[in-house]
Amino acid sequence: MKKQVLLIAADLDPKDLGGAEVHVVEVVRRLAERINFTVLVGKSREISNVWPKNVDVRTVSYPQIVNFKNFAYIIYSVLAGGKILLNKRYDWLWAKQEFPQGVTAVILGKIFSVPVYVTAQNPRAYCEEMVLEGRIKRVSSLIIKFLERLVKMVMSHATIVAAVSSYSVKIAKQFGAKRTVIIPNGVDTSFFKIKQKGRFSSRITIVSHSTLIPRNAIDIVIKALSLLPRSISWKFLLAGDGPERKNLQSLVRNLHLVKQIRFLGTLDKPAVVRVLAQGDIYVRPSRFEGFGVSFLEAMAMNLPVITTHCGGQKDFIIPDKTGVVVPVDDPKDVAWAIEKLAGNPNLQKKIVFNGRELVAKKYNWEVISQKVYGIIS
Repeated sequence: MKKQVLLIAADLDPKDLGGAEVHVVEVVRRLAERINFTVLVGKSREISNVWPKNVDVRTVSYPQIVNFKNFAYIIYSVLAGGKILLNKRYDWLWAKQEFPQGVTAVILGKIFSVPVYVTAQNPRAYCEEMVLEGRIKRVSSLIIKFLERLVKMVMSHATIVAAVSSYSVKIAKQFGAKRTVIIPNGVDTSFFKIKQKGRFSSRITIVSHSTLIPRNAIDIVIKALSLLPRSISWKFLLAGDGPERKNLQSLVRNLHLVKQIRFLGTLDKPAVVRVLAQGDIYVRPSRFEGFGVSFLEAMAMNLPVITTHCGGQKDFIIPDKTGVVVPVDDPKDVAWAIEKLAGNPNLQKKIVFNGRELVAKKYNWEVISQKVYGIIS
């Protein structure tokens, strides 16, 4: 008999899927013939158009309260999930990530005695990625402490924590996870197709794809670009949006780089591919990183990557073999790395070849989905 899995996913907008969202979407797509999935999403069930028809998508309408919508989702998804579990027996509860979905899964798992599988993208995301708005910022430290307790509860009560990187495993264990395994994010290489690259043209196109929040350090990229010598002609294409956009645009104006930097906003997957296809170098010197699937997407398209070793990238960015590694918060070193790649065609070719090979062998969704199936089947 097929196993029954209730996936707590929250909002899944097929036009705007981040790494955590892509993970569950791609795995469910590949395992739907062998496992019966019921998926709790947000108020929209548009994601059902992406999956086979036998995937049962259930919506959860919840208040979109500024700064507190994740807490609202926990309350409303527990109620919705409880109704489902009262009428049908499930073999596993799967949380898309540790918060808020993991909280819902652990509560329901305790009430209905169902094992809980949590995909841990970055257990410290509650403090590394949180951006509060308005007066609530004054009590941010109290909120962070409360969120830490919730995430530790999830880690310690989950039956198994499937972390996407060695960094995430380390943090999950620190937070009390008893059984862990590494199941990484992947890349759809049928979409992020290999781009044949020659030598850089006279004008280098630098690209990045990122939510505009402090941890992604786009401000460091902008400062680094201002330090490049005049002998290097460049432009920067930035895909993504977020609460830091106004601050970043102000920084661009102050550094007189308006003509060379384009803010493209949130793009769907085909548009992201088109942006990457224009690029010569991919740069994102993250301050924190649970995994970083955007780097793998760039590598799949033959782009040399410049980033830090602040988290999950350590698993696949090997200095001067699959990417160029720079220190955190160091614009001078980012500028140096861009110059290094621009002036060294042999290094470019080596990094591009090694990166592409690594993605094909280790970060293929078929391989990843089989690992998930081995646990929850």
